[in-house]
Amino acid sequence: MQASCGRPAITWTINRHNRLIVGVRRLRTMDDVILQNILDVFQIEGRGTVVTGPIGAGWRLAKRGDKIELRTPDGRRVMTAIKDMEMFAKGKLTPEPISSCGVLLADIFASDELPRGTEMLRILDDRVVA
Repeated sequence: MQASCGRPAITWTINRHNRLIVGVRRLRTMDDVILQNILDVFQIEGRGTVVTGPIGAGWRLAKRGDKIELRTPDGRRVMTAIKDMEMFAKGKLTPEPISSCGVLLADIFASDELPRGTEMLRILDDRVVA
C-alpha cells in the first residue's frame, strides 16, 4: 500500500526502490553462475571428455574440483565435476578475442550426450545455483 504524502510516502518509496535493486542484483547473480556454453565435445584417450566453448559470466568462480551441472537444450541435467581447465583466446581478427575454455570433465560422456548449446552451471552445497 502506497502512502500518499509526507515522511511515510518517502519511506515507502525508498523501501520500494531498495527491493527493486535487491531483485536486480539477485538476477545478475543468477546469470553469473553460467560457467560455459558448450560448443564442442572431444574424447582424449587416457584423459577423458573435454568440452570447449565461450566462457560465461560466472567463469571467474570456477576452479578445479568444483561440482557442476550440465544442462542440455532439451532439459536433461547431468552432474559431474571439473577435473582440469585451460583458457585460450580465439578470433584474432576481432577487436577483442573471445575468451574460450577447454574443460576436462570428471566423467566420460559420448559426444552426442552433450549437444551444442549445453550450459555448464556451478553447484553450491549440493544444489545448482541458477
